[in-house]
Amino acid sequence: MQRKFKVHTNPEITDYIAADLLKECKNCGVLFYPEHAKTVYCTHTCLDTHNKRAYRRRQKRKQKK
Repeated sequence: MQRKFKVHTNPEITDYIAADLLKECKNCGVLFYPEHAKTVYCTHTCLDTHNKRAYRRRQKRKQKK
């Protein structure tokens, strides 16, 4: 399976940022330039999706007990 990457960047700063600063989103796999060093999701939508999935997993675990 070949993965296609979409890079979210700000065109004004792309020339000044080294390619080694690119990160892969932990949710969707998109390559992006993070605004902060600790950023792991490309957008707030990906962050929200991750949080919803994590919440649902926790709720399922609680129901099984």
